[in-house]
Amino acid sequence: MPAQAFLARLGGQLRQRREERGLSLAELARRSGVSRRYLTEAEGGRANLSVEVLLRVAGALGERPERLVALAAEARVE
Repeated sequence: MPAQAFLARLGGQLRQRREERGLSLAELARRSGVSRRYLTEAEGGRANLSVEVLLRVAGALGERPERLVALAAEARVE
């Protein structure tokens, strides 16, 4: 899978989990310490997340980062 496709799927997982929890981008940014702008880019698949950022965002979402990565790898784009 090309990196860009994976990042798009991972971003989709981040957005889905955030929305399931009823969090705004601003609230997720506050909880994770990652800027709202960067989160917008990440959710859109336009940011290459570092491990540190993935850990912070996953933690703020109450998710294990490895689960988010696995779900992104399995996701189907339709």
